[in-house]
Amino acid sequence: MKRQIFSHSREKTLFCCSNFFGFSYTGSGVIQNFIQMGVFDLNIYRPNDGCCPPPCPRPCPPPCPPPCPSVCCCPGPVGPQGPAGENATVAIGTVTTGEPGTPASVVNVGTASNAVLSFTIPRGATGATGATGASVTGPTGPTGPTGPTGPTGSDGDAATVQIGSVTTTEPGTEATVRNSGSSAHAVFEFTIPRGATGSSAAIPQLITVADAPPQPSGNNLPMTFHDNVVFSGSNITHTIDSGNIVINQSGIYQVFFHCTVSASQVTPAAIQISILQDGDILPGGVARHTFQSSNEYATVSLSTAFAVSETSSTIQVSSSTPGFLLSDIALTLNRLSDLPE
Repeated sequence: MKRQIFSHSREKTLFCCSNFFGFSYTGSGVIQNFIQMGVFDLNIYRPNDGCCPPPCPRPCPPPCPPPCPSVCCCPGPVGPQGPAGENATVAIGTVTTGEPGTPASVVNVGTASNAVLSFTIPRGATGATGATGASVTGPTGPTGPTGPTGPTGSDGDAATVQIGSVTTTEPGTEATVRNSGSSAHAVFEFTIPRGATGSSAAIPQLITVADAPPQPSGNNLPMTFHDNVVFSGSNITHTIDSGNIVINQSGIYQVFFHCTVSASQVTPAAIQISILQDGDILPGGVARHTFQSSNEYATVSLSTAFAVSETSSTIQVSSSTPGFLLSDIALTLNRLSDLPE
């Protein structure tokens, strides 16, 4: 059953849904209202709530005809839980760089539950040139290999060297050499300091004593010397006709002795001649000779060095056995140096 009604200057079409009527408004949207007709009590529902807006009228209406939904309002009981769906997956496909200014895009080349996303991302445009950075010098690299030998250059001009002035300066000043010319024609000017005045040379300490006439040998008695032949300095002394040579300065000394010995007794016979320091025989200061006949002569020579650590020391020469004649005797004593530190 269908009939046309008009109200509020709008066209309405009345539909029958069992004991319900529905209004359909024409205009900017569809507004559906339901009217309960049993008692002609028109219940006008809120607009824009669909065909059967809550609260649901009672009893529940049957399905409404178009344009209303197939089920108007009252829902049925909650149904059982459905089976679990498959796990969805998402994977990255290709990533393509587009040109600057083109749009970015993401395309699913898989399925809704197993997505494979392919990206297209535009490359950024070239930016403006940045400010110049601070200059930083890195460490010096290793020395490179030696390069090949270059070609031989042409002959240069021959250089010359000349001596200019030579000046003597005071002792202690610096010596200098200055080139007053050029690198190719040098003229050297010398400044040379004078040496400082040296100290006076030390006076040598030396004495030579002698006795020419024969004198008899004795039982380790010292020989006597009549002549002071040479002497220098004041630290070595000898009294004429004495057998003692006295040293008055410490140091290193050397002694030389010479004599001629003849036998005046029955042979064979032996004699020993010794140099003594303060009564003790000096190491290296002994000579021996054995005579085989009474008319035999022998030359005896001795030399040795020794140290004097005291301020006074006496040197003597003795013979061990009587019965010999000692002639042309001579002794030289010389100071060599100070004692070592």
